[in-house]
Amino acid sequence: MSSRFKIRRLLSGALLTLLIAGCGREPSPEFQVEDFYASLRAQKTAHLRHVYEDLLSGETRAALDARAQTLSASSSVDVKPWDVFVYRRLVRGDRVSRKEVIDKTSDTATVTVSFAWYVPDDGAEAKQRRPEPEPVTVTLRREDGQWRIHLPELAGNRGP
Repeated sequence: MSSRFKIRRLLSGALLTLLIAGCGREPSPEFQVEDFYASLRAQKTAHLRHVYEDLLSGETRAALDARAQTLSASSSVDVKPWDVFVYRRLVRGDRVSRKEVIDKTSDTATVTVSFAWYVPDDGAEAKQRRPEPEPVTVTLRREDGQWRIHLPELAGNRGP
């Protein structure tokens, strides 16, 4: 995927966020998940900071804050919370192919995210292509009127 396409996709996501905010409607859980994965795929500090500041739940941010403080204290280097966010296990393909809300209440939502690999148009046999990645289940919580990604494994509990 070209960097021009990545930038265009991120800018279109940011523009859509502004349009939704301007209309007085909050982004849906599916939209927040798409923004989350677009930002992770960008792999840039500014995008990871956006994930930390705008998309993660308070409990998840607190866990990242604690990790960053511990690392900062032990290394004498100012470590930022978005720098300690390890997300490789959350991304299982080159792109999100489908998002499906499987459970939603007024305060929580669970979205299954399916991924796909970009397949080169080189006539490769099907057996040489990568298998379809396993989907990921993402939990969201409503905080301050917004859907936020909640990562219980970071926050230290297993509940939503």
